[in-house]
Amino acid sequence: MINQLTIINMLAILFSIILFMSCDDDFNEEEDVARLEHMEQEILESISDLSCSDSTDCQYIGFGDKPCGGYWRYLIYSVNNVDSVLLIEKVRKYNDYNKTLNIRYGWVSDCSLPRIPVLTCLEGECVVINYK
Repeated sequence: MINQLTIINMLAILFSIILFMSCDDDFNEEEDVARLEHMEQEILESISDLSCSDSTDCQYIGFGDKPCGGYWRYLIYSVNNVDSVLLIEKVRKYNDYNKTLNIRYGWVSDCSLPRIPVLTCLEGECVVINYK
């Protein structure tokens, strides 16, 4: 004979299963990718002016978060034409969000690392002349 405690336990388990199965996470990969792409576009637009006076105006910043570790690439920018503090903050937020999506959706990547650019100011524009 099934006692009252057993019935209550079975109902609790059944309720938990139904609740778990009916829970739908609020994540949408397509929307998350669109948000990431929007963030990227905003950053790229903010660094599009690469004009410089000398090589010290030219800087780079690691961009993206590879699931295997490291950056996807390095972005080049001119300190003459961008608020570096704001750029660093935007890129940090982008990289953090990229990392969150890597985990959330189980994204994978190769484990290669991008080479660090060596920059110069050539004919008034920041350019990559070599890699480390």
